Order: sequence, then structure tokens, then C-alpha cells
Amino acid sequence: MSGADRKIPIDGDGGSVHAVYREQLLKSYGSLTDPVFHFVWNVADRKPYGEVFRRLSSICPVEDDTDINCDVCFTFIVRCERVLIVKLSMIGPYAVVLAFGPDGLSSTAELVSCSAEDVRGTTEDEVLRVLRDQGFIFVPRDHLETMVR
Repeated sequence: MSGADRKIPIDGDGGSVHAVYREQLLKSYGSLTDPVFHFVWNVADRKPYGEVFRRLSSICPVEDDTDINCDVCFTFIVRCERVLIVKLSMIGPYAVVLAFGPDGLSSTAELVSCSAEDVRGTTEDEVLRVLRDQGFIFVPRDHLETMVR
């Protein structure tokens, strides 16, 4: 099943964002009250997204901007018509793609969706297709905007 076919499950009543990710967070951190972070170095050493990087590089120039001291994700800067910041979680099969202006600086970030109505036949769409083909699930805006306590 590709990432395009999989959705992040939500309880029937609107659900708790926390509950959606809880199992994977516990698997990675061991505890939510006393988390351990050593898994980040293990994941980074494995370079699990090398194939994604290679495929993205065949579409547009790509830089690896991953900083495991700040984020628990791999960060790729993809320079297409607009600059895309592709964040791939170290916790689970989750992706977030942000688009900026052509220079990467002069515009506000736009969350790039992977829905069928957004397909425009651009290199951005090719980037999204690579992520879907690799089984990534795009984190919805409402989850990204949810306060974590």
C-alpha cells in the first residue's frame, strides 16, 4: 500500500492527535515522560532514505540539511520551480513538504498537499510522487497545528 492510499487514522469523534502517533513515539523514545533520544543516531547512521534522496536528485538538485541535534527527521532541500523543504520523520513513515519562493527566502512557507486535485504536472508533483511511492503518509495540517503538551 502506497502512502497515497494510506491515511493517518482518526477516531470517529474527531480523535486525539496524540493517540494517532502514540505507539510509534513509544517505540522510538521508550517513554513519553522520560524519553531517550539515542535512537536518532542509530536511524541517522542507517540512512534509511538514501533511495529517496537519489530519486529526488534525479528530479531537481537536492541538499541534505539534516541536523539530528535539532530535529527528529531527515531534511532535504529540493530546488525545483520553488524551493521545497522535505522533512521525513525518524519516528514513522511521515512526510511534510513545505514550499518557498524560487530563492527559498522571499515567501511564506506553504504546506504542499499530495491530494489528487493539487496535481499540476510539475516537478513538485514528481517529488510528491516519489514520497507516495516510497510509502510516506503526508501529515495533515490540523495535526501539525495541534499543541503538544
